[in-house]
Amino acid sequence: MSDQNIKAILPKDLQELHIFLGSHNQAVFDLSPKVSQINLYESIDSPFVYGELTVIDNDDLINKVPLVGQEKLQIYYKYKNTVVDLVFYVSEYIDMKVLTESAGGFVISFTSVKEFYNHTSVFSKSYKGRATEIIQKIHKEYLKEDVEILSTSGTSHQMVYPYIKAYDAINMLITNTYAVDSTPVFLYDTVNSPGAKLQSLGDMWGTSNPVIVIKNANIVNTDTQKGQTGQAHRDISKFTEGADTQVIKRSFSVLDNIADGRYASNITTIDLSNKYYEEVTFDYQKNTKILHSTLKDNISPAFKFNDKGLNKTHTAYHHLFVKDGKAFESESVGNLYNVDSLNKAAMMSYYSRMNDTSIVISGDNNPNLWAGKLVNLTFKRMKPNLGGDDDIDKVNSGTYLCRSIKHEIRNMKYSINIECSRYGINKEAENI
Repeated sequence: MSDQNIKAILPKDLQELHIFLGSHNQAVFDLSPKVSQINLYESIDSPFVYGELTVIDNDDLINKVPLVGQEKLQIYYKYKNTVVDLVFYVSEYIDMKVLTESAGGFVISFTSVKEFYNHTSVFSKSYKGRATEIIQKIHKEYLKEDVEILSTSGTSHQMVYPYIKAYDAINMLITNTYAVDSTPVFLYDTVNSPGAKLQSLGDMWGTSNPVIVIKNANIVNTDTQKGQTGQAHRDISKFTEGADTQVIKRSFSVLDNIADGRYASNITTIDLSNKYYEEVTFDYQKNTKILHSTLKDNISPAFKFNDKGLNKTHTAYHHLFVKDGKAFESESVGNLYNVDSLNKAAMMSYYSRMNDTSIVISGDNNPNLWAGKLVNLTFKRMKPNLGGDDDIDKVNSGTYLCRSIKHEIRNMKYSINIECSRYGINKEAENI
């Protein structure tokens, strides 16, 4: 096998890269040969993609354009025959400095066109309907893009917004309402599958969301046949879309979960107009459920503190929910805070516990992977495998949710850093 053929299948090789900067006076400049690094960021916690790129300038680009923060940026690249073509606006220039006598460098920070729409207008308007429908209408009217509704809201409202920006209005609904399955709803955008999406945590963990396997990129030459170039060469393409490193950044934050009421809490509900008062208790084992068949609750019923299971520590946290039941004529369409207290506490618990175990992965990009997808990770046990027995860490291996991705392009190499999370442990661990 020639060196040329080997290079063609090596992971992380970018096929094409073009970066164009459009100035405020309509002139277009090709930045491709001047850019040393590009970072693109996506997350289920961010409604848009943003990033920055590093420019090495030996052609007085700052004065030639000139760079005044009113530029449009196009990033086009091809990777594994998948084309990504994104348009952004420059948000600011940072770290401008002279590097040598004849060259300098700076970083361009850029963001989605949607964020520019958001910053350039406020609106006053009333909306009526399910929370996800209201979000879709606001997004289409003021951010000029439709939203793909992947999950349906569990609450309906009549919202009156006085002079507010679009993302602020949307965020009010996202942080105070929940999906039909009582899990939080996320508005997000991604690099490999562009477009605004509304999806609940429960549906992200749903069976219709395929699980993408991320392999450990440990290539070992096991070929013993004479005259062959080696198994490492023949199988190298199988190790693309793999992980160079996997690190468990944190896991099983039991003390924080107790203190924040993620396992149990007392709830006081006050309805001012109906003069109604109620006290109930939230128990995560009763009021929430395991979201995926591969997950198991990591809290043992045998574990007790002060003679109480963790789902019975109601005095650790107190929720106070204030309602106004007569704010509108219809009881089925209430104001923002007129939602079921137990479901809201469950939604808040899901959101807090979803990042109970956090994994950071660096490796090769998979064009079918983006934030909101499920991935399967494998960890080895921390001991020598001398007996040939199963050396898989069954507690930490298994299914995770891809929460965010940093896409990095440097010297025509494309790699990603992924943050994955879940609560609970691998169900296979129940046999150990």
